[in-house]
Amino acid sequence: LLGRVPLDAPRLVIDLGCGPGNSTALLAARWPDARLIGVDSAPTMLERARRDGPPAEWVAADVRTYAPPEPPDVLFSNALLQWVPDHAAIFPRLIGMVRPGGVLAVQMPCNFGAPSHQLLRRTARGGPWAATVADLVREAPVAAPDWYYDLLAPFCADLDVWKRSMKKLKMFARSHNATVLFGHDYGVCHEGHTPSNNETRIREDRLYD
Repeated sequence: LLGRVPLDAPRLVIDLGCGPGNSTALLAARWPDARLIGVDSAPTMLERARRDGPPAEWVAADVRTYAPPEPPDVLFSNALLQWVPDHAAIFPRLIGMVRPGGVLAVQMPCNFGAPSHQLLRRTARGGPWAATVADLVREAPVAAPDWYYDLLAPFCADLDVWKRSMKKLKMFARSHNATVLFGHDYGVCHEGHTPSNNETRIREDRLYD
């Protein structure tokens, strides 16, 4: 995902859901001169990031309400947004934060239809613990790539959505005001227009087959 970001010298890079700073370290290595902000809602993760992560500003915040100090050039999020509900609202909000010409880059798993996940849901709903864990069971926290393409295309000059057979969805998009990279394991690249059929919009990347 990071390798697809087409910016050489961003001034402000934000890592949403930075955790202990692992992905933040990769961002720092790619852009050593950028101002770097790591955002996470877990205090223990931020403690580890401050101790073991790269030099950065570490901010405790909820991604649903976080407001950057200024529009970032790169807004990066790896394996976070599958935990955040209401993608129809959160994704337009995130791309709206990015400065003109900037990038939103996102990766999420999309293996919720796999037999292992189906078995987990059946088990959670089928035992004496069902009522206790009911709020934790989510059928499909990540939508199909076409859905994200249709949601984000009106905001984007470039939009790349791809899915790999490892079952992660990735997105890259450059909005009219910004660029968005979105990851699952899907891939699309377009320059400010919407293709007329799915074969030109979404491609399967079977790198790992």
